[in-house]
Amino acid sequence: MGRLSQFAKTGIGKPIHALYMAVKKPIVHISHIKEINKIRKVIKETDKIIMYCGVCESSNMGDLAQTYCTHKWLSENYSDYFVIDCKSSLIMDDNIFIDSIKPIVNKEVLFFFQSGYNTHDLGGWEDLMHQKIISNFPDNIMIMLPQTVYFKSIERKNQCSKVYNSHSKLLFFARDYQSEIIAKEMFPSLRVEYLPDIVSSLIGRFNFSQSERNKILLCRRHDVEQYYSENDYKEMESILSKIDITEVEDTILTDRNKKINANIENYIRQLVDHFATYKLVVTDKFHGLIFSLISNTPVIVIKTKDHKVTAGYELFHRHFPENVFYADDMKEIATIASGILNNSKYNRLDSYYYERYYKNLKQVIDDWIDTLK
Repeated sequence: MGRLSQFAKTGIGKPIHALYMAVKKPIVHISHIKEINKIRKVIKETDKIIMYCGVCESSNMGDLAQTYCTHKWLSENYSDYFVIDCKSSLIMDDNIFIDSIKPIVNKEVLFFFQSGYNTHDLGGWEDLMHQKIISNFPDNIMIMLPQTVYFKSIERKNQCSKVYNSHSKLLFFARDYQSEIIAKEMFPSLRVEYLPDIVSSLIGRFNFSQSERNKILLCRRHDVEQYYSENDYKEMESILSKIDITEVEDTILTDRNKKINANIENYIRQLVDHFATYKLVVTDKFHGLIFSLISNTPVIVIKTKDHKVTAGYELFHRHFPENVFYADDMKEIATIASGILNNSKYNRLDSYYYERYYKNLKQVIDDWIDTLK
């Protein structure tokens, strides 16, 4: 959690934060109106359009890498389409987006939704954004790129189920087998398929700098999903430090989203280059796991409060059993880490996830669309 968020929760921080938001909201609203006017112009002047909803607005490199990979995949497979990026904050700013766009969007416009941990009720508004788009464009083909699915509230789960099931042209991809089971139970009217996280398409295909490897990286969470306490992480660092020098980091950058997006491929390359300098990564971050594999770095996965990261371990361990490991508790970390460091070869991994899934995804989508005719 950032310092501003922590400050906003303190006694003196609350009124100051409220004043900040009161000033910020109308400014953002004005910028959204300008953005919508640009989108309306494109829609009116362009025949083939993809509305890409929920593009990353944060500095989280896992989410940014998903947006990067989606743009890359869309450019390769829908090169004759104009892709319009639609932020969740824009779509959820009252009804200005829907009221302005709905009258001019014809049924030939395709909707793609950002992949990730977005079909849930743990915070944020991504799932509510999904529902808003799904409800207002019932005649348009929609592709929900791979989602982790998890609901704590039965009411929110039922609401999501009702809205998604009401759309007859929605293809839903789940990014792990547990989410696939949940999605098939929640959305019996939809076509639900398993599809790994889109960033996995970079494994074995992304060029990065080879350098001497040293030290261990503990790539950890700082959010509501973390299972371990702050003291646990300190103990983890202490355990690993007895094996080799250990550094503790995250995949969230301090640079702003706009700056990162202006040169996103370079930022991803720098991050992968950085991961490639370590002998071993220990992580409870889903994309900490994937960035490790992209950089050919062995990784130990540790648990979170939900199934997201452990499900990722199960998937990637199946194909890369000598590179992906799991420690159920802190006592196992030292044993597993020592074994890895004594046997690792850091060979380049294959591009299985691209070849098996993303190379043919366009055909999967086209075949599904044919069933709607």
